[in-house]
Amino acid sequence: MTAESVTSTGERGNQAATVVTLFIAVFLAMLDLSVVNVALPAIGSDLGTGLSGLQWVIDSYTLAFAGLLLIGGLLGDRFGQRKSFMGSMVLFVAGAALCTFAPSLPVLLIGRAVQGLAAAVLVPGSLSLIVHAFPDAGARAKVIGAWSSLNGVAVAAGPVLGGWLVGTVGWPAVFAVNLPLGVIALVLGARALPRPLPSLAGQRLDVPGLVLGLVWSTALAFALIEGGSLGWTSPAVLGAGALAVVAFAAFITVEQRGEHRMLPVRLFRSGTFSGAIVVAFVVGFALSSLFFFLSLWFQQVQGYSEVATGFAFVPAALAMVVGSPLAGRLIGKAGPRWPMLGGLTLSAAGLFLLATLDADSSYAWTWWMLALFGLGVSASIPATNSAALSQVSTERSGAGSATVESAQQFGLVFGIAVLGTVQASGVTRKLQEEAAALPERVRERVVDALAHQKLPDGTGVATSTLERISSLAFSHGLHLAFLAAAATAVFGAVVGVCTVRARGTVAQDERGAAAGAEPEAV
Repeated sequence: MTAESVTSTGERGNQAATVVTLFIAVFLAMLDLSVVNVALPAIGSDLGTGLSGLQWVIDSYTLAFAGLLLIGGLLGDRFGQRKSFMGSMVLFVAGAALCTFAPSLPVLLIGRAVQGLAAAVLVPGSLSLIVHAFPDAGARAKVIGAWSSLNGVAVAAGPVLGGWLVGTVGWPAVFAVNLPLGVIALVLGARALPRPLPSLAGQRLDVPGLVLGLVWSTALAFALIEGGSLGWTSPAVLGAGALAVVAFAAFITVEQRGEHRMLPVRLFRSGTFSGAIVVAFVVGFALSSLFFFLSLWFQQVQGYSEVATGFAFVPAALAMVVGSPLAGRLIGKAGPRWPMLGGLTLSAAGLFLLATLDADSSYAWTWWMLALFGLGVSASIPATNSAALSQVSTERSGAGSATVESAQQFGLVFGIAVLGTVQASGVTRKLQEEAAALPERVRERVVDALAHQKLPDGTGVATSTLERISSLAFSHGLHLAFLAAAATAVFGAVVGVCTVRARGTVAQDERGAAAGAEPEAV
């Protein structure tokens, strides 16, 4: 069904206001994936939470986003794109308000989850509304290209903007920034957005698949994040792990047999598509290590302010913004396989080098590692999109691209969960090793306090000594996390080379090259 068949001329709205509305929405949705990272130490201090709580601040948003993304676009087709978009924008602003004024960690996590659910509808819905608002193919292609670039810019700019907001106003500001912009989008949207008729009115949604998908992913994330603090053999962790296994098995069964499946299972028969999904997961997994752990390292080990931490990420952000369009052109000429291999190799090299950082490392030694990693990501993301979409028919391109984006977001979720566990285990072991030289009566107290980022009182140990032990332990844990992320990137490169075809058919290559110019397309 074409845009012209469901949209009358008088219903397309003002195109300029439509673009502003949709761009604000997608910018905020993608910004919230990374803007909060620099605020984590301040949130932990203010709300009294440790590493596992901070992991949930990130994962509550990303889990909801990834879990609903496969079905988010269908909601607009089912209930109407305009209605779904406006309702989701209201929900997003409400979630941001809840985060801004959150008095405790549970309230903050609820607000983040609400934002993630809304973002899963806003992002694919904004792209669909662009199609309806711009019936001319040439104009539509230009707007979609700008939309795609904006996604990458928002993710890359998140740490920089977040650092400035936290340093000048406070951590609630990283959520409050959504409020005025969200209201502007709602006001403009009410006047300008087109009113396309629902193209799937009356069609059932894959509710069982949606519920099971959220259950297995949330249960697995809980087991991985809380295993270190609760104990891997605790009933809660074992129960969550068992629930994840059962729910995942049920999810696969439902998606293979259901009539209205949200996961395009048949696409996985293609080795190239399956390989691209694995690589997308790996990219998200590796990307989580950069923003999450380096934000903590810059502030807790290097002593950077929030503003300085935000600007420390500029080399990675610039590399991602500049590299993406260049990678898109390269993919159009050479196909996705070798740009994917090159991107993952650069990312792995950057992560291996970052694993050498310690408390004495200067920024002159750090910035180019960040740029190297960012350049690798800027090539691997569009190459992954290109490889996946080269195997998908035009009619299934929406489901295919949503699957790729979901895989990347789940990579972020489980990257933070798994690498957080690796980092925390490394910190604990190093604390115990360094504390062995302290008097036996205070060793346990020192280890327990420093593991929770606190300096213990009344131990008789000099503050400088405690700070040195804490710095060494955190750096050691960081080394292990970066090494694990680098090894994962190498694994992704091997999978990509072994499974992704160098080029598809001519028609497939044209779609692949277009996807290559859209590093964050959904």
